[in-house]
Amino acid sequence: MRKLSPEEATEFSARVAELTKAGLPLGAGLRALADELPGRRLPRVLNDMANRLDAGDDLLSVLELQGSSLPTHLRGLMLAGVKSGRLAEVLEEYVDLQHSQSELRRRVWITLAYPFV
Repeated sequence: MRKLSPEEATEFSARVAELTKAGLPLGAGLRALADELPGRRLPRVLNDMANRLDAGDDLLSVLELQGSSLPTHLRGLMLAGVKSGRLAEVLEEYVDLQHSQSELRRRVWITLAYPFV
């Protein structure tokens, strides 16, 4: 399976952070999110993770097994978040940084395109 796109990875991170922060069961929450999201790749990753969690695997091993679909840096952040007990905070910070980066990229393009228009 191909890796999630940056947008999909950000969406995935935001949703997992919400579930973790709310203290909801991750397996059922991931499955419910997969049903709500458009597309195929992200729901497939979410369902696969939910199935593994429901089968009794812990989150660390599930993340290790998702190596082919999660970006390496995100998987590392999630592993660090799980081990430190601060998964929600780590993912929220990641999502904030991704949104800031996207906004900066948009502003640079607008600034560069303005003289040509």
